[in-house]
Amino acid sequence: MSFDRCTRIRYMRLRVLMISNQYPPIMGGAERQAQLLAQALVRKGCHVEILTQSLERRTGSSHEDGVLVHRSIQTLKKGKFFGLTYLMSSFWSLLCLRFQCDVIHCQSLYLDSCVAALMGKPVLGMMAGDRDLHRMQQMVGAFIWMGLIRRLSGFVAISDPIEKKLLAVGVSSDKIYRLPNGVDMTGFVPVCKQEKVGLRTRLQIPVDASVAIFCGRLAPEKNLKNLLHVWAGVTKQLSKAHLFLVGSGPEHAELERVARQLGLLEQVHFLGQKNDVLPYLQASDFFVLPSLREGCPNALLEAMAVGLPCVATRVGAIPELIDSGRNGILIDLNEVSATVRAIVQLVEDPEKAFRLGQAARDTVKERCSIDHIADQFIQIYKELLSKS
Repeated sequence: MSFDRCTRIRYMRLRVLMISNQYPPIMGGAERQAQLLAQALVRKGCHVEILTQSLERRTGSSHEDGVLVHRSIQTLKKGKFFGLTYLMSSFWSLLCLRFQCDVIHCQSLYLDSCVAALMGKPVLGMMAGDRDLHRMQQMVGAFIWMGLIRRLSGFVAISDPIEKKLLAVGVSSDKIYRLPNGVDMTGFVPVCKQEKVGLRTRLQIPVDASVAIFCGRLAPEKNLKNLLHVWAGVTKQLSKAHLFLVGSGPEHAELERVARQLGLLEQVHFLGQKNDVLPYLQASDFFVLPSLREGCPNALLEAMAVGLPCVATRVGAIPELIDSGRNGILIDLNEVSATVRAIVQLVEDPEKAFRLGQAARDTVKERCSIDHIADQFIQIYKELLSKS
C-alpha cells in the first residue's frame, strides 16, 4: 500500500454501514449493542448508517440520535419464505447503499453477511452467539453460505468459545479480532447509600432488605428455576433477602408457579419488562446471572458498571470478565449448597461486597467502556481498509 493511501486512511472520516437484523425500538442484546456502538462511532467523528428490517409503522430512512437509519429490508412474516425474502431485500438494499460507505459492519453472521461479501467492500462480521451461524449450516446450500461467510474481511469474537466456533467452521485465525461488548460508563454509575435509600422508597423496595437482582429474559437458558431453588435455601438463613426478576419471557408463569410451590412469593418479585433498568440496578445490593449459555451479556456489563458485586455462572465470556473472588463470584448452580453459602457470605460481609463491586466497575471501565470499544472498532475498520 502506498504512503499516500496509508495517510489518507489514517485521517479519513470513516463511513460505516452497519447491518443489524433488527434495531431499536426493538431492544434485544444485539440491537442495544448496535445502537450503543453506532452512537459512539458518531461521537468519534464517523458517519454511520444503519440498514435494518422495516417495522409495521416505520419504513424508509430517518435520522435517529445522529445516525441515519434505513428501515428498508422488507420480508414476509417469519415462516417458509422469510429467509428468501430477507436475502433478496438485503441484496437490493446493499446494492443501493454500497457507494455510501467505506466499510460494512454486520452485527451478526446471517444471510445479510453473505450478501455483504459480494459488495466489493471490506466487511467486518460480529459473532455474539452461534444461533444464526447454526441456522445457516442447516439451510439448503449451506456450503455456499458458509463459503461466503469465510470470505468476509474480518470477524469480531466476543468470547473464547465464539472464537473457537469461528475457527471450527474454517475462518482463518488472522481474520479474528477479540472484543467484548461495550457499556455506557457515563449512564450506568453507582449511587451513594442515601441515594439508594431514596430509590428504594420510590420503587417500593424494602429499605432494610438484602436485594439481589436479575435482568433478562425469563427463558429456559437463563436457568431461573435452579436460581429459585437456591433462593429457597438463602431465605432460610436470611429472612430479609429479596430477589427481583426484571424481564419477561415464556417461563414467567412457570417460574411464578415454582416460586409459589417453594413458598417464595413474598421474597421473589416479578417486575416484568422495564424500559429503564438503571434505577433497579442502583437500588440493589448484588446481581445474579445463572445462565446455562451466554455471549457477553449486556446485563452483566451494566451491573458491573453500576458497581454491583455479581454472582454468575461460568459460561460464554463471563469467566473472561469475572475473576472469582476479586471482582465477582463464579458459581455452579448445580452445587446448590455451595451457591447458597456464597450468596449468604456476600450478604453478611458488606465490606467484601463493596470491594468486589468497586473492582467490577474498574474492570468494565478499563476493558468495556463503549468509547474504548468504539476506538478499537475504528482501528479494525482502518486495518481492513488498508488490506483491501
